[in-house]
Amino acid sequence: MTGYESPFVVDGVDRWYSKAMVRVRGNVLSGPGWQDSYTLYNRVLTPYTQHPLVERLGPDAILQLGAGRLADYLAKTEIVEIEIVNRAVEGILKLPAISEEMRADLLKIYTDEGYHVLMMAEFRRHIQDETGIWLARRPTRELASIAELVESFPPEKRPLAVICCAIVTETLITATLRQAGGDTVYPPVTRMLAEHAADEARHHAFFHRFAELHLPSLIGSDAALVEETFRRVLWYFLCPDFRRLRDDLVGQGLTVGQADRVVDESFDRADLREQFLAASVAPRRLFASLGLEAGDAFAEQLNGLDHVSLLSLTTFERSRGAA
Repeated sequence: MTGYESPFVVDGVDRWYSKAMVRVRGNVLSGPGWQDSYTLYNRVLTPYTQHPLVERLGPDAILQLGAGRLADYLAKTEIVEIEIVNRAVEGILKLPAISEEMRADLLKIYTDEGYHVLMMAEFRRHIQDETGIWLARRPTRELASIAELVESFPPEKRPLAVICCAIVTETLITATLRQAGGDTVYPPVTRMLAEHAADEARHHAFFHRFAELHLPSLIGSDAALVEETFRRVLWYFLCPDFRRLRDDLVGQGLTVGQADRVVDESFDRADLREQFLAASVAPRRLFASLGLEAGDAFAEQLNGLDHVSLLSLTTFERSRGAA
């Protein structure tokens, strides 16, 4: 199709066959053995582990809190790949305007995402073997909210909503995947996150190009659905589940009051706002280029952060039809 450039092709060569993790990654996770000095998630991204009340709980509690963050990343990845991205790919493949070149790239993405789920399952077993910690699959608040949003639309509109969800999740920056490693993080965690990010960078490019080429013709009379889905999925996907964090802190020995204090004192509202804006730069620019207001609406929504409790942010959104 005129205007489509495959993100997998570099200098005329399809790099998927030599770069995709499903093609080049071994089935044995290598690296140094576990040491007590390692963590499972970068503490820069878990500022609550540096709060005095948490530090008093000791290194095992801090390790378990990092493990909870890693467990949620693994579970979230599995659900996003299967329930959002590959469902979207299935829907896109049915569109009559899809070229053979784009179809081939969609099948590569479908294969990548299925393999990423296997990667997460293998990695979960590796962590248990090395550390004795089982990274449990816990229901994710944000993905449950996305599923509820999709189901709230009429059945015939849901395929478009799922495609919009995938455009958001796949165009959010992958920098966090790289940031979550490093420092004192167990090296296989850093490696796994970097491998995942490498594949996702190509998926990001594909969904950006797909949206530019095909979304305008798909919107039709469904502009409100697209705007709402884009804005709300940005919010659901970026906002931490502070209630789960509070529950995890209580599980490590803090009282509910202490856990609430740790959450409140560990996250600066201005920093949160900047993090959300920075993480959403790519999709917000894409929305603007398509003449959509969802990115601006999301940015405006963040101005209300100073006026709500962090523990209430699961409901911090405008309902459908609200002014």
